[in-house]
Amino acid sequence: MHTLKILSFFIALTLISSSVIESKECREQLKFSFDDREWKEDFQSNDQIGSITEYTLKNETVTDWSELVTVQKLIPIKVSAYDYYLEFVKGLKKEVNPLEVRSQVLKQSEDDILFEWSISGRDGLSQHEWFRLIKTPQSTWVLRYTTKKLQDVEKQRPIWEKILNSATLVREGDCQ
Repeated sequence: MHTLKILSFFIALTLISSSVIESKECREQLKFSFDDREWKEDFQSNDQIGSITEYTLKNETVTDWSELVTVQKLIPIKVSAYDYYLEFVKGLKKEVNPLEVRSQVLKQSEDDILFEWSISGRDGLSQHEWFRLIKTPQSTWVLRYTTKKLQDVEKQRPIWEKILNSATLVREGDCQ
């Protein structure tokens, strides 16, 4: 999974603007809920490019998880949300057999996209993920729910599609 996270990070880097300047007057926060199980923040990191926070179920860790929620805040990307999706899927297909990768857009606008992707047939890499990306002039936000429990995908689908779809970006201050 860390290979896929690294791939995702490098794809984001290739698509972000060269400007790392962030308005200090504009504050943004991604608000979302979890399902009814007990989740904990298990990893957090910040740098000039952005931040990442990973949440695991109570008895799991980021190095040994079956389900993972990831929140990322990156500097703004130059491309549309849909173009980001296309590049993301193209990157996945370079890492594994392209026939093992499935993806589809669930909802989209110029600056907001919800899509899902999955890799099947690979021990250790088989997983299903719902991925929401929200662009603003100040940043790019990503909210992801990933499961390795492929037998539970249809059970989790309505829960996590609703959670990701209802996530809101709260912006305060002098935002464009």
